[in-house]
Amino acid sequence: MEENPEISQNEAVTDGDLQKSLEVAQKQAEDYLNSWKRAQADYVNLRRQCDLEKQDTARFGNSQVLLAILPALDDIDRALENVPAELKGNGWVEGIRLIARKLQSNLEAQGLKPVKAVGELFNPHVHEACTHQNGPEGMILTEVQKGYMLHDRLLRPSIVIVGNGELCENKEGK
Repeated sequence: MEENPEISQNEAVTDGDLQKSLEVAQKQAEDYLNSWKRAQADYVNLRRQCDLEKQDTARFGNSQVLLAILPALDDIDRALENVPAELKGNGWVEGIRLIARKLQSNLEAQGLKPVKAVGELFNPHVHEACTHQNGPEGMILTEVQKGYMLHDRLLRPSIVIVGNGELCENKEGK
C-alpha cells in the first residue's frame, strides 16, 4: 500500500491550520477571561465605593442643617455668657441654660464636636485667624467664633485671635 503524497500533505496543512486556529481560539478565550476578571474587579470596587458614599451621606447628610443651626446656638451661648448679675439665679435663665445644654448634647449625639481653640497652637486646618495680638507666637489667645467638627470632618473653623510672638511686658519695656 502506497501512501498518496498529496493526501498526506493536505492533511498536514489541515492539521497545521487546526493547530493555529486552536491557538488563536485559546488566546481569545484567555483575553475574554482576563477582561471578565477586570470587569468583575471594577464592579467590586464600584460597589465598595458606593457603599462608602452611602455611609458618608448618612454621616454627613445633615451638615447643612447643622450649619444653619450653629448661628442660633452661638447667639444662645453669647446671651448666657452675658446674663446680668442680678438675673444669674433666675429660674427662667436657668431654664434657658438647660435648653442650651440639651440642644448641645443632642448635636453631640449627631457627631458634632467643638474645636479646641483657646490655649492651643494655631492649626490652619481647623482655625481661621482674624487678627494677631501680643502673646506667645502661634498660640490662640481668644476665640471669636466657635468652630465645630462633624465626626472627623471640619464643619466650621474656629475664628481666633493668635499671638504674634511679642509679649505685653516686652512692648512696655521698650
